[in-house]
Amino acid sequence: MYKVVVGLVSKNWGNLLEQLRAKLPEVGVDVVERDQLIRHPELKVLIPGVEPVNRDLLEGLREVRLIHQAGVGVDSVDVEAATELGVWVANVPSYGSGNAESVAEIALWHMLTLSRRIRQARERFLSGDWGNPLGVSLRNRTVGIYGVGGIGKALAERLVPFGVRLIGIKRSPDPSLSGLFDWLAGPEERDRLLQESDFVVVTASANSPSEVIPFTVRDFLLMKPSAYFINVSRGIWVDEEALLAALDMGAIAGAGLDVVREEPPPIPSAWTAGGRNLLITPHIGGCTDQSYDGITDVIQRNVRRVLRGDPPLTALNHPTRVTGRERR
Repeated sequence: MYKVVVGLVSKNWGNLLEQLRAKLPEVGVDVVERDQLIRHPELKVLIPGVEPVNRDLLEGLREVRLIHQAGVGVDSVDVEAATELGVWVANVPSYGSGNAESVAEIALWHMLTLSRRIRQARERFLSGDWGNPLGVSLRNRTVGIYGVGGIGKALAERLVPFGVRLIGIKRSPDPSLSGLFDWLAGPEERDRLLQESDFVVVTASANSPSEVIPFTVRDFLLMKPSAYFINVSRGIWVDEEALLAALDMGAIAGAGLDVVREEPPPIPSAWTAGGRNLLITPHIGGCTDQSYDGITDVIQRNVRRVLRGDPPLTALNHPTRVTGRERR
């Protein structure tokens, strides 16, 4: 019987599966449906994506030694339970791996597509109406980056040549970023960022869901009616009904989302109804050749380390007992 040592739980992996197989030829790597995991007691590594990993699941998979996300976010993983059960949890640091840089690119695409009214431009092209519509230039606009971690830093670096004014929110101070931003403050300055920005881009981690304060109607009403809201982080950051209401009432000019709370959404057409100025991409921020190459390099290195009894290089926890049934 084919033994799956590394199991990718979500379905939507693009060619990540093929790259991991090529880089880990000595172990079985495959996609395993969540409800089929229990039929693979040989599993030692889980790559869950957006699928939740809770205590019950880990209790049923006695040989799992590592939960490895293919990105930064581990908000779908019960890290406390994993630690108690002797399971390592690791992620892929975003900046410098190709992941942060790729997500920054999709954020910039959303900004330009919205501000230059590209969807409307295509309609004008088809109707023969040239020289329209009038767009909004990024030059001299204020971009507020909420959550200046690896993705936020990569986005800020890419925005500098556009001549924007950068402001940001970061939980912990980082003097190395001061040269990029007009001001960089803690979450207590969220209202100020919303009020000053022409573009608000959420790039904050959601690794501690209890600390996430979603953007609600109150936040959208603080923004300029001409401003755009973009989220390339996690859907948990946005009260989706509030965002749709803000768009419907004209509280903001438009929004771009690469993530939603439930992926994929049960009724995709519900997002595109009503003629709202809303762009949605299917969580493709990190889906590029360079990002996947960097991600799979980190994963294969950590998998090999854990299988030989060493800790992963990008561990997010410190379990005291690690191997097999001994940890039960």
